[in-house]
Amino acid sequence: MIKHLRNIVCVVFGLLFIAPNMQSEEANKSIGICLSGGGAIGFTHLGVLQALEENNIKPQYVSGSSMGALIGTLYAAGYSPSEIMVLVEQKQLYKIINFVSSPKSRKGLSSMKNVQKILLKYVPHNNFEMLNKKLYICVANLTTGQCEIISSGKQLSEYACASAAIPVVFEPQEINGSQYADGGLLNNLPAEPLRQICDVVIGVDVLEYPKNKKISDKMESLYLSILVNNAESNLRRKEFCDYYISCNGASKYSLIDFKNYKELYQIGYDITIEYIKQHPEIKDLAGY
Repeated sequence: MIKHLRNIVCVVFGLLFIAPNMQSEEANKSIGICLSGGGAIGFTHLGVLQALEENNIKPQYVSGSSMGALIGTLYAAGYSPSEIMVLVEQKQLYKIINFVSSPKSRKGLSSMKNVQKILLKYVPHNNFEMLNKKLYICVANLTTGQCEIISSGKQLSEYACASAAIPVVFEPQEINGSQYADGGLLNNLPAEPLRQICDVVIGVDVLEYPKNKKISDKMESLYLSILVNNAESNLRRKEFCDYYISCNGASKYSLIDFKNYKELYQIGYDITIEYIKQHPEIKDLAGY
């Protein structure tokens, strides 16, 4: 009888010690979100992030290419999707980018300096390590021909702008003696670093790869042809994602016309709300 009571006591004490550890392990589950490139269509990411946050799904890790890197930088710095939308409108970020990418203003490659000034104003520490969320930025090193994932150092704005330096529109960014450009050239959905450290990875791909889409603008056509050339390898990267949100509804918009940011935001929001309805299990991520 005494031996039996001892066994019961041991089980009870064991549960008391194990239960908190189980809860702690569950609470420590990490969520990463990968934001693809896609030029102006990247504004769709803000709607996606807003819909996720409204469902209390808040990733702690972020990776991005091109426009996804710019938005990812502000998001990782602690700005909410709605706050970033206000920033885009009030600081006329969409006009700054749209001006240099519009046919009437093209007298050669444009600089990302004005965009970098805005980033430095709102993320003044310019330091990966001081962000609220861990951030991975994908850039194309034109000097070596290699894809690089940057996640540390005090050149945050430089690499964010380099990743968004659309070829044939923006001049390459020189950093530490190397020339860098749009990360989407080599990896438009950089989910690999998230897969290595996160329990759950959400991939958001805003770029569709249309085979027969007619584009009158020569620069946009060239940019899309570069991305399509790497489409197969980019699409394979969705295998790194547990949830893959494809924003194909935005494909009718231009890659280099940034004035449609409100419409693109709404598309991203609506698509994500519908995605959550079709994948209700994603709600289990709420509160992590």
